[in-house]
Amino acid sequence: MPLNDLICITFSDDEKKAIDNALATLEQVLEGKVVNLTPLQRKKYSRVKYNMEGWVNRSSSFLYNNPHLIPSYVDASKLKLDLEAHGYLNPLIDKMSLILQGLTDTNLLLGTDIYNACMGFYRSVKVAYRGNAAGSSAIYEELKKQFPGGRKKKVEE
Repeated sequence: MPLNDLICITFSDDEKKAIDNALATLEQVLEGKVVNLTPLQRKKYSRVKYNMEGWVNRSSSFLYNNPHLIPSYVDASKLKLDLEAHGYLNPLIDKMSLILQGLTDTNLLLGTDIYNACMGFYRSVKVAYRGNAAGSSAIYEELKKQFPGGRKKKVEE
């Protein structure tokens, strides 16, 4: 398989519109319900996922069955809402993570195809330039700007 043919996909105008509409709907529904944390904030806050969920479920069950032990700073009604929203979001996050990973992997292969094709062209232009082929000089001079350091020459010992 050629290095510049790892993947080839297209999106019809209708598919692009459907994807854009789906994303717009998601953004509209989630507006005011999601937050964006800084990387530092993400490190600061606790995570409740998989291995912690069992403990949280047991703990909240004890909490609701023993209201006399709930400290004054814990709002049981808000905890219930948080648990419901958290339980709803987890499977959505998992599903969207798989979709995002598929998009990222696909884009990686597309980028590799693009880069390899362009590098193949660049190498061809470089050979043409070295052979003084007509029209190759300006193209080569423009494209080589991407690689300002060039290849490092080996120093003889």
